[in-house]
Amino acid sequence: MCECSTSFVKRVRRSCRIPPPVQGDVWLRLLFRMLPVNCRFAHLQLERPDAICCAYGCGVVETQYHAFHACPHIHPVWSFHRDAWRRYGVSFAWSTISDLDLFTVNASGDRHKDALQTLWILLTASTLHLIWTE
Repeated sequence: MCECSTSFVKRVRRSCRIPPPVQGDVWLRLLFRMLPVNCRFAHLQLERPDAICCAYGCGVVETQYHAFHACPHIHPVWSFHRDAWRRYGVSFAWSTISDLDLFTVNASGDRHKDALQTLWILLTASTLHLIWTE
């Protein structure tokens, strides 16, 4: 493993230790594409043509992105958080959730960036866990 990969894995593992273990584990598995979302069950389509579709019944192929962010049943949660944190420039975009290095704040949040990042990690981890277990 190259040094940059090792460094990334260390940063991810350190960040995923902030929330309670069960919540951090869901996020860690999400980041390393280890969660069994329906798109991984294409082999079942012969018996069940909808085997790869979203569990909420919206008809879209269930990828990690769809299941945890883009699904019309899930996206309002992220929109709510985005609106609540907008003042500090904190993003709940899929790119930020799936790459912790992209976390940023604006000038209003700069003074408290570390605290905001810790709160963001706790909120994001608990939201991802809730989505996964519901």
